[in-house]
Amino acid sequence: MNAKGFFSRYFLSKNGFKNDEFNRRRIMESDHIPYCVVLCIIALCQLGMLMFNLIQTKFAWDSPEDIIYRVAYIFLLVSSVVAVFVLKALRKKEKTLPYFVVCSLVMVAVLIWGALISIGDSYDHGINLTVYAYSTIGVAYIICLIPWISALNIISVSIVMTIVLALNINPNCDNNFFSPGTVINVLSVCMLSILGNTFNFYRRMTSTDLEKKVINLNKTLETQAVIDDLTKQYNRRYLTQLIDTRLNTGDNPTGIILFDIDRFKNVNDTYGHLVGDKCLSDLGEIIKEFLADIEGSYCVRYGGEEFLIYFDKTNKEEILNRANALREKVKQHVVTLDKVSLSFKISLGVALAEDNISYNSLINRADTALYTAKVERDSVCFYEE
Repeated sequence: MNAKGFFSRYFLSKNGFKNDEFNRRRIMESDHIPYCVVLCIIALCQLGMLMFNLIQTKFAWDSPEDIIYRVAYIFLLVSSVVAVFVLKALRKKEKTLPYFVVCSLVMVAVLIWGALISIGDSYDHGINLTVYAYSTIGVAYIICLIPWISALNIISVSIVMTIVLALNINPNCDNNFFSPGTVINVLSVCMLSILGNTFNFYRRMTSTDLEKKVINLNKTLETQAVIDDLTKQYNRRYLTQLIDTRLNTGDNPTGIILFDIDRFKNVNDTYGHLVGDKCLSDLGEIIKEFLADIEGSYCVRYGGEEFLIYFDKTNKEEILNRANALREKVKQHVVTLDKVSLSFKISLGVALAEDNISYNSLINRADTALYTAKVERDSVCFYEE
């Protein structure tokens, strides 16, 4: 993802991250534990600071700056603890968008805390933006949020803090908040925070985008390894993954149909291999449509013009009806390529699983039935002892 694409995707488009479920999920999974650890550390620090302040002042509540400090400590302590439980629940339910909304609220909470501490510091030291500066830059870099949302949070809290300090609520503070140096400091904090967040977000998005491409590539390679390119059905390699699969027996046993195209060699010899390939391709589409609504079924291109259809649970009457329905469906189809139009027929061998039978034995039975069906052609034969 280049800088231009990043800018248009996450600055100009309000739905850029909203519709990016993959990136949200990956960031949520990778950052959840660090987020929660940081929030727990923050909560413990605020608890420690609160207790230290109370003990130091002997639990007095008459000092304005101490009241502001304690409000800040309690506010961030409660916010951090609540955020940990909420983030944990959202992660468990895989609610990625609300998860990042809470992260945004955590960022606002830390910024408000930094503003309160800065206001409290003004009672003893004049206007001091050190705490606000560190907390703003730190939280902007750590929490991975959309840059424009992060910028909105930072600027909004900065404006509120600026207004509060400008009202000069502390009569002992003689500093001019609107001095050039102070204004430059506030703007610098905002800019550094926004740039830090943008850099972090860009780095994370680039990383997850690359990871997404690798995952998609692996899925493509896995699919290509087991899918026949011409017919779009599973290939012979996929059949080996079923050898150890348990075969159903009894009233609803596993059943297979082994079939091939009648006189397919004549089609190739008469019309050429391109027409032959078109026949196979069309047959793949017919099978796909035929099996679309049948649960627990799939098809394998067994070899050449030979196909194997598997039914997880079926019975003799049902599988024979399906075999005849497929045979009629294929017979009615017309293959068209350039100026050539033709139809073809198939012969099918059917077999059902019995106790203690292996896949290879079941396929051999279907093959025996297919051999019998090929005698008449355009027919269905069921294997029986």
